[in-house]
Amino acid sequence: MSQPPVKSTKPRTGNWTVEADGSSCRLQLSSAPTLDLYKASTTRCTSKILQGVNAWSARDGEIVLYSHGTVVAQLKGDETSYFGILESSGKAIKLTR
Repeated sequence: MSQPPVKSTKPRTGNWTVEADGSSCRLQLSSAPTLDLYKASTTRCTSKILQGVNAWSARDGEIVLYSHGTVVAQLKGDETSYFGILESSGKAIKLTR
């Protein structure tokens, strides 16, 4: 968490569908700052890891999801879809609009 968030968060903010661990749920990425990150929240996630997502950052074209200061996933992509790996399990995670 040493890097400050990138100012151009607009293309990434809003609602996303998350697919991970064989299920899907909703992710809200906010432009509201929380310390050196931005606020995030999930709804209807069955995965305990995804339920804990409460912050995010944008750096080097990536979305990084956090749960209480711990990196949950780093995702690469574009304005409509991002792909990555869950840090805790090594399983795939996908964000789509």
